[in-house]
Amino acid sequence: MFYNFVLGFKQSLLTRLKVSLEQCLILDLLYKFFNDIGSPLSIYVEDEKYYWVSYDMILKNLPILGCGVLKIKRLLIDLQHKKILKKVVRSNNVFININTNILLFEE
Repeated sequence: MFYNFVLGFKQSLLTRLKVSLEQCLILDLLYKFFNDIGSPLSIYVEDEKYYWVSYDMILKNLPILGCGVLKIKRLLIDLQHKKILKKVVRSNNVFININTNILLFEE
């Protein structure tokens, strides 16, 4: 395969985990948001940092998805089921952690 990566993630891993291109775009946005910009709100749960994410932020930054909040929620829930994302809710705020052990290092 000539191009092994899509948006910085291994295609073979994305294919094996059945990550859609829409989900890949969201993961890329979240990864860059967490690492480059940082969320104004973050919490630690069991020594892992979780970042506050609003569905509107995802929609605003990814208009190419052409969807609404409900679809974003479904895509994120699916990523949780695949163990790529971890989520906690505190005071009606959603905090997300990307499981980099799976996404970046698993073969």
